[in-house]
Amino acid sequence: MPEVVNSIVVVDTMIASAWLGRKQSQRKARWAPLLEHAVWVLPFTVVAEMRFGAEVAGWGARRRGVLDRLVGRAGVVPPIGEVTDAY
Repeated sequence: MPEVVNSIVVVDTMIASAWLGRKQSQRKARWAPLLEHAVWVLPFTVVAEMRFGAEVAGWGARRRGVLDRLVGRAGVVPPIGEVTDAY
């Protein structure tokens, strides 16, 4: 069955990071119905924050791979006026 895309959603660090763990967090459970079938857009700053956090926390290859796959599935938005003005 083809995946149904309901919307395009800009996802912030707190929400995106909930998808990095193995456990089902309350945050992930709350946002999953909206985000499961959405196309994710990550601002470049969100990607930078998560990669910096992984570095500081000393994540190994497996956890960094989870992060890389999450970023790879999303669109990453550079610092452009249309994005910053939308906030």
